[in-house]
Parts: sequence; structure tokens; C-alpha cells
Amino acid sequence: MNDCRRMLFIGPHRPDRNPSQRYRMEQFFPYLMDQGIAIDYSWYLSETDDAVLYRPGYWLPKAGIVAKAAIIRLRDVFRRHRYQVVFVQREAFLLGTALFERLLRGGNTRLVFDFDDAIWLGDTSDANRPFQWLKRPQKLNAILRIADLVLAGNDYLADYARQYTARVVTVPTVVDTDKLRPRPAASPTEPVCIGWTGSHTTIRHFQLVVPALKAIQAAWGSAVRFLLISNEPAAVADLPIEFQLWHPQTEAETTQRFDIGLMPLPDDEWSKGKCGLKALQYMAVGAVPVVSPVGVNKTIVIHGISGFWAEQTDDWVNLLTLLISNPGLRQQIGQNARLRAETHYSVKAMAPKWLELLLRV
Repeated sequence: MNDCRRMLFIGPHRPDRNPSQRYRMEQFFPYLMDQGIAIDYSWYLSETDDAVLYRPGYWLPKAGIVAKAAIIRLRDVFRRHRYQVVFVQREAFLLGTALFERLLRGGNTRLVFDFDDAIWLGDTSDANRPFQWLKRPQKLNAILRIADLVLAGNDYLADYARQYTARVVTVPTVVDTDKLRPRPAASPTEPVCIGWTGSHTTIRHFQLVVPALKAIQAAWGSAVRFLLISNEPAAVADLPIEFQLWHPQTEAETTQRFDIGLMPLPDDEWSKGKCGLKALQYMAVGAVPVVSPVGVNKTIVIHGISGFWAEQTDDWVNLLTLLISNPGLRQQIGQNARLRAETHYSVKAMAPKWLELLLRV
């Protein structure tokens, strides 16, 4: 007999590992438990698996990971009857089949599917490029058809999903504004910290703004510093960058060091599917977000009020110059950004609505 106060959450990665899982479901778990919801969380990629999966070769160990994942998902299928809701973030299985999503739904068990990227376009790591055909990103369309509820991270993703189902709700990515808080005011003599946070897979986006940063460095020298938070170091010739290794336990503290946060993006279909997490992190800590006006960034950041939009290199240089030279403006825009994050894009604001959707399905 299933229980509406018990839910199963499914994703590929272990807890605290993957941004999509952390921000699209894990950060809501404390609220759910406070509301009397019992949670089970099922994943299949361990830290050891990560070390194998994202390296070239290792075909036999990778086959073992696939087999292990299948066993874990079969276990989930056999215990499906215990739950009123099974929540799948992005995909239940790492290969191009919707078989497990089909098996997880049925009887009184409802399938909720959540996605926050344009995953129909495909995004296979270089290490696994020879096996790209096994991913079959078109499986998304099959999952959308069978899901009882689809949660899309922005309207661009929701519009895609509505080609296959009417059961779609846009749920923006949000941040925990109790954890991500503004730091105390910095000393006026401290260099202005311009920062970027992301993974090795998105460092190519940071490269888009490097010409502007070099111009800023040439003009301002020691009055500015550049901080990059990532899971891997990234060196840029002729630009002094301080690197901070990303870790979930220090994420808030390191992001607080930003005075200005950068989110450059190419204007392409994949970027239109992004959900603005970097901008939201900057806003939550009271840093001024300067972003490419692509996709949902234009909704999250109100130009000139809670941040700024920049397209060309000259735009980035001019806006950064304005902010570096005007600490009062930085402070005011940072306060506006923080307020917008708290009001519209916080766990506190979203959690009750999110739970209501899950219970209503």
C-alpha cells in the first residue's frame, strides 16, 4: 500500500555532488521532512564511479557501472508500490532508454519528472564521445509523454515539454538564502573582487569574458582581483586569477567574497535552457550580477536595478568600470539583487508551492 507522506527521489549522482540535484530537489528535503514527508533517495554513481566514468577508455569498468545502475533501478521498481510520488530529476538511467521511468509509474504511484537543461540537444563528455549513440537524448520526449507532472526550470524548457504533454509547470531554480547570505561590508581599501563560479564543463563560458577582464586588469591593476571557483583549476595567460576549489561545505563562504559576479553565456539553444543558477548565487550574497542577456537571465536580472546585462566586450568593460569606480552603486544594486533573490528565487518562497505540486499530482 503506498503512502502519500512517503516519496522516492531519483537521480544519477550521490548527494551534494550535482548542481541540478542539489538545487532542484535536495535543498527541499529539510522542508519536506518538517512537513512530515518521509524521503528515500536513490542514486547510483559513487565517487569512485565518477573517477572512471569521465575518463577516456575504462570500458569494462564503465560496463560495470551500467550494470550496477540497472540493478539499483530494478530495486526501485520493485519498491515503487510504497510511494505515492516518485520524483525523477533529469533521468533515471544513464543510457538512452525510458524503460525505468515507465516501470516506476503505475497503479497509485505518480511519476514527477524534473529537468533544468535543454537535454534534448545532447551533452556527452569528451571522454565518452564514442558511445554518444547510447545516450539517445530523444528519450526525453518519451519521458515527457508518460510523466504525471513535468517540472521545467524555465519557460523555454516548458514550451519544449508542452509539445509532448500538457502536464507542465514552470518551477524556477531557487537558492537557500539562509545559507547564501551577504558578507559584512568590505573595507574601502580592499580590491574589488570580480568572480565566476562553475565547473570544468562550463569554463568555456568564462573564456568569453576574458578579453574584457584583461582590459579591466590593465586599467585598474591592484584595485581589482579575480576569483574563480570551480572543481578544476583554470589558468588564463596574462590574467592573474585566484583559484578556489569548489566544495559544497565552503560554497557559501567563498561566493560571499564576490563584489561582482559574472555569468557570460553564448547565445545558443543550450544556453537558453539554462536556469540562471550562477546569477542567483551572486544575488543571494549581495554581489552584483553582470550577465549575458540570454534565456532566463533576462527574467532573473532586471537590468540597472538588480544587476546588469552585457553582450559585447565593450559592454562588459564599461559596466565593470562603472561598478568598480562607484562603490555606492555596487552596494545599492547588491541590496536590490539580494531582495529579489529572497522574494522570488529562494527556498523559503518556493518550498510550500513545490510541495503543493507534488501532493496535488
